[in-house]
Amino acid sequence: MAKERIIGAWKLVQFELSDPNGNHIYPFGKECIGFAVFDKSGHMSVQIMHPQRPVFKTDLPTAEEIHAAYSTFTGYCGEYEVNEAEGSLTTKVKVALDPRWVGTDQLRYFQLDGNRMTLLTPLLEVAGIKFKAKLDWQKIEQ
Repeated sequence: MAKERIIGAWKLVQFELSDPNGNHIYPFGKECIGFAVFDKSGHMSVQIMHPQRPVFKTDLPTAEEIHAAYSTFTGYCGEYEVNEAEGSLTTKVKVALDPRWVGTDQLRYFQLDGNRMTLLTPLLEVAGIKFKAKLDWQKIEQ
């Protein structure tokens, strides 16, 4: 069963966006860092960041530093359900860096191959730009 194979901790291998013309963008760099955890009770959490996030120079960051921190990190958590027939995973988002995600359902299609998992989004549109996201994960063995 797919849900049992998804349960666990995962390390991000690659995160890329692609547009309908086949152009690829790496929003957090080609060497981004990320982790996802899916537990057996149906809760999940994911965090992704650019590997060279700037560090705040003081305890009171400037607006530019806050913007840089926000634009080089993403994360959300919530309750997930697996639809084996569709090969999909839907997260009901409870907490997210982007407040627009809170209360939404985030659909991902999954492909499992050994200790690897690929998550794919449906076609998305943000600020008039259409793209799909592809996230490749490797399971962290215990």
